[in-house]
Amino acid sequence: MTPHLAHRRPYPDFVKTAEATTHDAPGIGETFRTILHVTFKGGGDGVGVFIGANPSRALGDGSDATVNKVLRWFRAQGVGEVYVLNLSPYRATDAADAVRWLSEPENLALSDRVNATAVERLEALLLTTAPIVLAGWGDCLKAHVKPLTRPWRRACGAKPVVYHLPLTKAGNPGHPLYADLRLITSRRGLP
Repeated sequence: MTPHLAHRRPYPDFVKTAEATTHDAPGIGETFRTILHVTFKGGGDGVGVFIGANPSRALGDGSDATVNKVLRWFRAQGVGEVYVLNLSPYRATDAADAVRWLSEPENLALSDRVNATAVERLEALLLTTAPIVLAGWGDCLKAHVKPLTRPWRRACGAKPVVYHLPLTKAGNPGHPLYADLRLITSRRGLP
């Protein structure tokens, strides 16, 4: 299945570097983005972590609307670097493509295996720093959200203060692309 991917956008001018860690799935022919690490020019001392639904176009050579909006929010918080992580590693702009992909049981299991690297990165950050964590996956992955959030919830526990947009009717942190980032609230652990 070939996902729909919107055109890449340039990163904001305050971005110094952007590096993507990818994972190739042998036999499937898919490349997944597990971690996007972005540093800012003249950035602050803090570290930010954004946990979204699934990656779209943002890699080392270009960004997307959601990542750019989140990077601007983190910059306003005085952060100097941001790790962008996702519940699902399947790269698609249209959430319907990601939902179709996740509907295959073997892909849901593959998602957990691929995301193990990103979950480990979050755990390591929580041991060494007090990152600002922003959760924002919305409802776009539908029924797959609950199983996909389990490893992230275990990794976070109740340690960090997690910022999020108002919760959706399903209880998920709102997706930042469609919301006003001034409405952010916080709680202990992932919502």
